[in-house]
Amino acid sequence: KDEICKDFGLEYAIKKESWGVVDKEGKVVVQPMYDKILNYQNGFAPVCIIKDEICKDFGLEYTNKTELWGVVDKKGYLIIKPIYNEIKQITDSYIVFKKDWQYGIIEIASGLEIIPQQYDDIRILNNGIWVACKRENNEYKWAVISQQGNVTPFKYSYIFNSDNDLTMVVENAIISNNNNGYQY
Repeated sequence: KDEICKDFGLEYAIKKESWGVVDKEGKVVVQPMYDKILNYQNGFAPVCIIKDEICKDFGLEYTNKTELWGVVDKKGYLIIKPIYNEIKQITDSYIVFKKDWQYGIIEIASGLEIIPQQYDDIRILNNGIWVACKRENNEYKWAVISQQGNVTPFKYSYIFNSDNDLTMVVENAIISNNNNGYQY
């Protein structure tokens, strides 16, 4: 039996355990061919195909289900092939992805990985600043990444938005940028 789930003017159609998307008029936008579709973010939705892998370990053979994620737009076009372990965040221009247990960034317009997967975490903050995390000496440290790929030192305990300001926590001190320069 078919089911319909609504989200932001589009509807998710489930047909025989495959997911697709229909518009308000019932026209199919994304054919029901995916194992999962997550909510649209900035006009794009993560889609998932689950593949069975035969694994052999210690003389035993078992099947492991692997989720491969990609992205479709509101017109149903597959803009990012499902080859990623996770689609973490989508803005209007960039996608944070996870592949082989590391995070990177894809530029939507070109479809290219502009920040290759090499970080333990990446986030795009509300003000458009990119931050990345790496584990060093059993500690996670954060840095800022420019859109050209330049990276500050990984020395911050955490970086996050606070009242539209960039706030960096360095051990027990707080450094914030409140549009009047940095304050310590």
